This record gives sequence, structure tokens and C-alpha cells, in this order.
Amino acid sequence: MIFELSLSELLLGAFFCSSATVLTIFFAGKLVRRRKRTKPVEGPVAEESRDVLVGTLRNRLQLETCIENKFYHIPASRLSQKDFPVHYVAIYRSNHKFGHDAGISIYGKVSRCSLVPRCEIKEIPKNSQEMYYRFDIEEWKTLTSPIAPGENDFVNIMTTRYLLENSRNTAELMLSSRKEQMLYRKIELCISGKDDTYKISYEDADILLDGGRISANRAGTELYACTYADFTKHPSAFFKKIRENGEEQKEKEQLFI
Repeated sequence: MIFELSLSELLLGAFFCSSATVLTIFFAGKLVRRRKRTKPVEGPVAEESRDVLVGTLRNRLQLETCIENKFYHIPASRLSQKDFPVHYVAIYRSNHKFGHDAGISIYGKVSRCSLVPRCEIKEIPKNSQEMYYRFDIEEWKTLTSPIAPGENDFVNIMTTRYLLENSRNTAELMLSSRKEQMLYRKIELCISGKDDTYKISYEDADILLDGGRISANRAGTELYACTYADFTKHPSAFFKKIRENGEEQKEKEQLFI
């Protein structure tokens, strides 16, 4: 059975349909009633919208079942309201469980998203009442260029359609925009020695590379620094620090206007 949050409809239904059977349960702090519930997949799709769910798998059997039945499921606890709407799902195969077959090569457009108890996902039986999101897929497609796995696996992430179709590894999927992706690749060339640039201007900050260390500086003040190895593993963390510092600086400037 699938649930829909609606206290007002429950009361009206009980009043006008005295013969109807109504079951109420308490879920997520709200009163709900039993009937079909689907989470809309419609919504504005901007170029940088993070509307692509990159989900993981337990094993090869789950991969085969999801492909054959055109769906993907994930515990509801792993997603928050800010992650919706989800327009696409991409399948990530981890190094740990898939070895040489690791990475991302398939994705599909979501036709429907439903919130259901785990026991209602019949394709992969499990006697559990834990709530799951089930994403029905129109058609699984293959990426033109597969995305290589990173050094660190993850549970699930949200990314953009552009990054999904233009990333070389999973680390790029976590960047915030194509602008950051371009900078990330520039820094990669510098770290590898293929580019001898040691200073890169990015927005209102300067990025310095020296002796195995990369740092971001603004107006002579160091904002954040890490080793080349740490940057390669988590480039999104480096750029996030720059963005956060820039936002803090703007807030301070606003106080003096």
C-alpha cells in the first residue's frame, strides 16, 4: 500500500462516505490515510538543477532486477525534501562490490516516484515496513562516456544532468557547476605537471599551487588549504570552502552598507 499525507481529506472522507474504510497511521509526525501516493516528478528543469539521483546497489542481482523491471528503490531516510524533484536516476557500481565493472554507465528518466513500505517492492522481496522511494524508469540508457569510480565510494548523491553527461569520474559529479568542473580540470593538469601554472584566478580569489599544497586566498588572506592528494579525492570540499567564505564576506559587507 502507498500512503498520502492528508488530514483534511481524511475528515471529509469519513463525513461523506460513512461506509468507506479508512485506516490512519502516524508517519513522520503527521496523520496520514491509506491510499495511493506518488511524489510528482514534474518541476522546473534548469541546466544546473541537481535533479539526478546517483544511487548505489547491494549486489549484481539487484542491478539485474532493476534493469529488467525498470525501477530503482532507496530508503526514504536517505533523501530529504530538498532533493526533490528527482527527474533522473543513475546507477553507481562501487569498487568494493563490482571491481572492474565499477563506475556509472546507465541512467534513466523517472516516470513516477512512489513512497511505499519496503515489503511492497515485490521484485526484490523483503518483509519490512520501512518506507522507501520507488522510482519507476521510462527506459535505461547508456552514457556515451562511462564515469570512472572515485577513490571513495558513497551511499548516494545528487548531481546535474550536465555533470552526469560530461564527467570523467565521480568526484566531478559532486561539483556545483560546469564552471567549477573547468577549474577542477585545470588544477588537475597543474598537479600532474602537464601545466606549469602556479596561480589561478577564480572569481575574487586566487588559487595557489606550491610544493604539494593547494590554497585559496582572498585579499592576501588564506581561506582554505589542503594537500594535492586531498584535493584529488574531495575537490568539492575545496570549492565549498571558497563559496562559504565568499558568502560570509558578502554578509559582512552588507552590514556596512
